[in-house]
Amino acid sequence: MIEAAVAAGVKRFIPSEFSADIDNPKSSTLPVYQPNIAVHKVLKAQSQAHSSFTYTLIRNGVLLDWSMARGYIVAFDSATPILYDGGDRPFSVTSMSSVARAVVGVLQRFDSIRNRVVYIHDLVITQKQVLAIAQKLVPERKWDPVTVSTADLEAKSWEDVKKGEVFQKSALGFLARAVFGEGYGGEFGRVDNEELGLGFGSEDELEELVKKALEGSAVPSS
Repeated sequence: MIEAAVAAGVKRFIPSEFSADIDNPKSSTLPVYQPNIAVHKVLKAQSQAHSSFTYTLIRNGVLLDWSMARGYIVAFDSATPILYDGGDRPFSVTSMSSVARAVVGVLQRFDSIRNRVVYIHDLVITQKQVLAIAQKLVPERKWDPVTVSTADLEAKSWEDVKKGEVFQKSALGFLARAVFGEGYGGEFGRVDNEELGLGFGSEDELEELVKKALEGSAVPSS
């Protein structure tokens, strides 16, 4: 696709990045991100060989509204939702609408944002923060969360990789490690929201998403 884009005279290529900090030294070792890294190498080589061809990589952390609705941040329909590494690790989250606005922002700032990565997020949150909001909204519902080690998940995922199960059983373990693991870059150190003309989310918006997720989840059985 990249080579075809170059041949067709495409001036800006935005790959399907929209993910974690893949350049983080720890996250970059995870098998789930190797296809992205291969794409980066081709984009860089093509942009160097063809001055009219440029690219932008957009990284937004966890898709907030999509993941919240599916119980990936906190599984409200479980009596024992998982808290990764204790649930205190801050991580960057972005709504799908903000990602769309970031794409527009890149195209509107065509010359200044070229051949580089941009980072965005609406908020930095923790799992315990989300669970506390849920408990406030529905005090009659009870959860007894369990802690799961992302190091253990990564180790298990590597075992799956050795069995050839790279994008099935192993993927979720690697993704959990990238988001919640210490030193894996789940919380972006800097973001380009201002440069892209984006604002930030609010606690009220987060609470509204939690409320919608609760309304769509089953009451956990004791």
